[in-house]
Amino acid sequence: MRGFEIQKCYLPQESLIDVAASELLSPFDIRRKNCSRQGDITTHGWILNSFGLSECINIYRQRVSTQQEGKNSTRGFGVACQVHVSGSPCQNLV
Repeated sequence: MRGFEIQKCYLPQESLIDVAASELLSPFDIRRKNCSRQGDITTHGWILNSFGLSECINIYRQRVSTQQEGKNSTRGFGVACQVHVSGSPCQNLV
């Protein structure tokens, strides 16, 4: 993501989510459970008419699982999800 330096705030926030949920849920499950979905309304009042974040998390989790099967690797995988809304609050997202 470009702009506004907000991504620097997301690293500690996402890390805290991982630590807080580590004993209850996987990093994938906590994000899938709490992600925005089609039909949600943003703080600007926009309706999310199309939003495939949950599906993206599922696909990525499957790919990570497939790549990690049977491998003793030092390669790590991470997951983080944020929604950043900007612009005029008088239009709907499509």
